[in-house]
Amino acid sequence: MSNHTHPRALSIVAWLTIASGVGSVFDMLVAPLLGHSPTLALGVLDIWLGRGLLAHRRWAYDWSRFLTAVGVVLCAVVLFVVLVFRDTVTATVFGMWTGPVNHFLGAVPIIVALVLTAWEYRVLGRADVRSLFHPVPRGGTDDGSSATPLLVGNQLVVDGSPYHSGAES
Repeated sequence: MSNHTHPRALSIVAWLTIASGVGSVFDMLVAPLLGHSPTLALGVLDIWLGRGLLAHRRWAYDWSRFLTAVGVVLCAVVLFVVLVFRDTVTATVFGMWTGPVNHFLGAVPIIVALVLTAWEYRVLGRADVRSLFHPVPRGGTDDGSSATPLLVGNQLVVDGSPYHSGAES
């Protein structure tokens, strides 16, 4: 997919993101087979996002960082609500009701999601990972080349070659 090198933890985050997108595709395909109305799961965009992380795309990093932060907050809020305000939780599998579950047992998958999402956020915030998604230099392009003039010694260099104004004879 990409010839970029990156920390193993970033690969794990990217592949978990892709797996989440594949799970959304699976959910969209299975729901109609179980008699539910077809749905559009925006989680399919995770496939695109994970591929962007593997290719070191800045937009993928920014969106991943934002969405994992939102995920940590949502998991924490849902966990609080389940533990404080509920005695039982309604459990469903592929949209089919399986029955009430004790709220402590219902909190287990939320805790797992919270820990995993917090770990992903931590990985994306590490300095070695952040440096892979450095911003494009001012006046530069997405491939890292720069049209910004650079003074090397006493010679002006633009795009890797000495600059000649044409006024010199």
